Amino acid sequence: MKITLYQPTLSLLLLLLLSGGCAVNREKEKTITPQASTLAEIVPWQMVERVTILKADQDPIYALAISPDNSLLLSGSFDGTVREWDLKTQKPLRTWQLGDTVNAIQFSPDGETFVTADAGGKVQRWNTRTGKLEMTYPGHAFLVTDAAISPDGKILATGSWDRTVKLWDFQTGKLLKTLRGHHHPIQAIAFSPDGEGIVSADYDGFVKLWNVSTGRFIRAYAGNLFPVYRVLFSKDGNIAGTASQDGSIRSWQVKSGIGTTTILAHNDAVTDMALLDGGKVLASTSGDGTVKFWDVNTRRRLNTLKGNVILRMVASQDGRWLVTGDQDGAIALWRGI
Repeated sequence: MKITLYQPTLSLLLLLLLSGGCAVNREKEKTITPQASTLAEIVPWQMVERVTILKADQDPIYALAISPDNSLLLSGSFDGTVREWDLKTQKPLRTWQLGDTVNAIQFSPDGETFVTADAGGKVQRWNTRTGKLEMTYPGHAFLVTDAAISPDGKILATGSWDRTVKLWDFQTGKLLKTLRGHHHPIQAIAFSPDGEGIVSADYDGFVKLWNVSTGRFIRAYAGNLFPVYRVLFSKDGNIAGTASQDGSIRSWQVKSGIGTTTILAHNDAVTDMALLDGGKVLASTSGDGTVKFWDVNTRRRLNTLKGNVILRMVASQDGRWLVTGDQDGAIALWRGI
């Protein structure tokens, strides 16, 4: 099965240019990990079906978000367009023009609002029902690369190329804390499932854990020597993982900081990751033109889709659906069979 993939986001493209790019050539992928048990049963996503393709526009899709009830899809593109789709009918609903490249979109946990973050440094909250702008969160001095909302919906976190992570009161827009300590542009952030911690990753590969309540730095996760493009937590919050420009996926024990796994997964930068099937399956995309699916417990590769370069993907909250966007403005909806 063939899929169409796309080029990096604006911030990721800039990173690649600044660093001179990074293509890692390997004869075959390798997994560096303790001995894993054999696969005892069939794991979902060993076979993948493309349900439909939504055509957004001619510009690369740089941000995707699915509403908590799985009814709506939002896409953000290079030209600053945000589009809303009905996932049941696959029909377009509304369009917003932000004016700057959209790097991140996040729904609030209740689905009543969503947040956009763009290359102009704007962070804005929108009403999902009316489509109207409700709030602007000012403060970043440079492009905003990522945004995340705490599981309880009370705190908004934003990461920027100004090398800071800012924590906001989501409802009032008040700036609560500015997390400083990175010496390079922030590329990705993620809240822990309990909302007590937040992980940030930067252009130089530094990955840091912070206490949300106090804003204090807790620990760093060592191992990445290249830019990190995505961070995430396991469903139980015990493991933190990163996607790196060197083609690797790495993970650590959150509390101890001990590295648990390094998968040399791709022959080029790993541009995004998403958990599927309740956190049992990890999907990864890369500049090498593949999407790969991994059994989280065994680290076994389940499936590989080949095409061009995908940069952003998003999974539904139930882990049954995966949405990808490509360099030609096409959005594909996938499910495991």
